[in-house]
Amino acid sequence: MQAEPEPQWTVQEGEDLAGIAEAQGVSGGWQALHELNRDLIGGDPDLVVPGQVLRLPA
Repeated sequence: MQAEPEPQWTVQEGEDLAGIAEAQGVSGGWQALHELNRDLIGGDPDLVVPGQVLRLPA
């Protein structure tokens, strides 16, 4: 039996972590989304760019 794929979101032009977290119902808001994706985003949560594929909490 295969595991469920990890939920993901591809960043679109004009999006930020706060908006993505709100739209996707992420508990803990943009902070939780940033922490989950810190390896991709780095230390500055404002540096998300279109095309990045973010992990979402399961």
